[in-house]
Amino acid sequence: MDIQLMREFIALVNLKSYRKVAQQFHIAPSTLSRHIKAIGKELGHPLFENLRAYQLTDEGQVVFERFGILVGEYDGLLQALAAQGPHYVRIAYCFEDRAISHYVRAAKEKFERAHRRTRVKIISPQDKTISACLESGEADLSVMYAPPAANARRFKTQLLIPEPLLAAVPKGTLEHREGPLPLEALEGRTFYYSAHPGYLDYSHHILDCIESSDVSMSFRAVASDNIDEMYSCDGPDRVWFFTQSSFSPRNRPLFERAYETSDLFEVDPKISMAIGISFLFPTEPTKSPFALQPISLKYRQGILMKMPADRHFLVAIEQLLENSYYRNRRY
Repeated sequence: MDIQLMREFIALVNLKSYRKVAQQFHIAPSTLSRHIKAIGKELGHPLFENLRAYQLTDEGQVVFERFGILVGEYDGLLQALAAQGPHYVRIAYCFEDRAISHYVRAAKEKFERAHRRTRVKIISPQDKTISACLESGEADLSVMYAPPAANARRFKTQLLIPEPLLAAVPKGTLEHREGPLPLEALEGRTFYYSAHPGYLDYSHHILDCIESSDVSMSFRAVASDNIDEMYSCDGPDRVWFFTQSSFSPRNRPLFERAYETSDLFEVDPKISMAIGISFLFPTEPTKSPFALQPISLKYRQGILMKMPADRHFLVAIEQLLENSYYRNRRY
C-alpha cells in the first residue's frame, strides 16, 4: 500500500475534515474520498462506523494505530538515510587533457550507476597544482603525468605505465636518425612550457630532469589557460615535450598545431622513465570516509599491457574505484 494513502487516512482521523486534509495534500476532496474507500477495500474491512462523524470501527481503530507505527518507521528510515547522505571520492586532474578527462568521466558514470550512494567529485584547480589539492586535503586522489619528486614523502605514487617522452622541435631543425634522442641533442634550445597550475607538476618534473643533467637549455613559462595560445609561442630553437598518450585521438585536436609544425623524437628513456599517467595518494588519511589505496597491478600482464596508455588508464581507474568501494562498503 502506498505510504501516502496511510498519511491521508491518519490526517483525516485527526483533522476530521475532508476539505482540510485535501488542502494539506494538494488533492481534491473527491480524490481523497476515493483513496479512503480504496484503503477499506484493499484491507477488506470498513474503516468508519459513521463517516459524517468520523467515528472509526474497531477495525478502523486498529488500522489507524498500525498506520501510525508504519509511517513513523518509514519516516525514521528516511531520516537515517538522509543522515548518512551520499559519500564522495574526490579526484583532481587537469581538464585540459581530453584523454584523461574523457576516461575519468566514463569511469565516474559507470561507478555511480552501480553505486547510487557514492559520488565521484571531479576537481580541476585553477589556482594551484594538482598535487597541492592532494596536500591540502581537497582531493583523495590526483591524476597526473609525473609525480612531484620534492613531495615524495607526502604522497604515495602509483605509475601505471611508463610512457616515452617525445621532444617536438620545429620541422627540419634537428638531424637524428636512429634510436632515442639524447638530451645533449637539445643543447641551447628553449623549453616552452605551460604555467597553467594543472600542468606545473608535469613541467617541473621535466625541468628537474634537465637541470640535473649537464645540458644547457633555456626555459620559458607561458602564462596562458589556452593550449592553442601556448603553442602559438614558437621560435626556431624551441622544444616542447609530450607524452605518448598526448597522441591519442581525443587529444589530437588539442595539440594539432604542435603536430603540424614539429618533428618528433623519442627522448632517451633514462630521462623520461618516470613519465606516465600516475595515481597520487596522500600518505595521511583524508577526511573523506572513502579511502583510496594503490591497486594491484597484476592485471598489467598480458593483453592489457598492449592497450594504449589512455585505455589502460580507464581500466585502472575503474578497478581503483571498485576495489576501494568494497573495502569501504559499510558506507
